[in-house]
Amino acid sequence: MTTCPHCGCDTEEEPSKKHRSVPQNRRLHALCRALYNQWPHDSEVFRPKSTDHMRYWLISQVEGYFDVLRTIRVSTTDPMLAYNLLKLVLEESDAENIFIELDGNQIIRKRAHSIAFDEMDHYAATKLMTEIDHVVETHGFNAYQVLKEAGKAA
Repeated sequence: MTTCPHCGCDTEEEPSKKHRSVPQNRRLHALCRALYNQWPHDSEVFRPKSTDHMRYWLISQVEGYFDVLRTIRVSTTDPMLAYNLLKLVLEESDAENIFIELDGNQIIRKRAHSIAFDEMDHYAATKLMTEIDHVVETHGFNAYQVLKEAGKAA
C-alpha cells in the first residue's frame, strides 16, 4: 500500500473508492481550534462562539456547502444598520450553523451544511479543505502558519 505523505490516503486505491483520510479531518479540526484562539475579538466580519461555530462558518463560506434560507431586501437608506441589528439578534442564537451576510442592499441568511466526512470521498474532501484554506487566506491568515503557531503554543 502506498500512502500520500500529506494526508495519509491510500494512493493505490481506485479514485471512486478513496475515502477522506483521518489526518485530513484532524487537520480541519485543528485549524478551527487554532483560528478560534487567534481570531480577532473585535472582528466586524465574524465572531466565533466556539470551535464548532468557527468550523461551520468556514464551511458556509465555500460555494455549494450552504443553503440560502432567506434573502431580505433592505429598503432603508442604511442597509448596514439593518445588517448590524440582525447580526446582534443572531449572536444571541444557539444555532451555530446559521449566518447572515450583507450583499449590497440584501441580507442573506444561510445555513452551513453538516459535512458527513465519513461518507465524503478523498477528492471531495481535499477540494473542500483547499477551499477552506482560501477562505482563511482571504481573511488575513495563512492556514499553515496558524497551525504552526498553535503547535508551538502547545
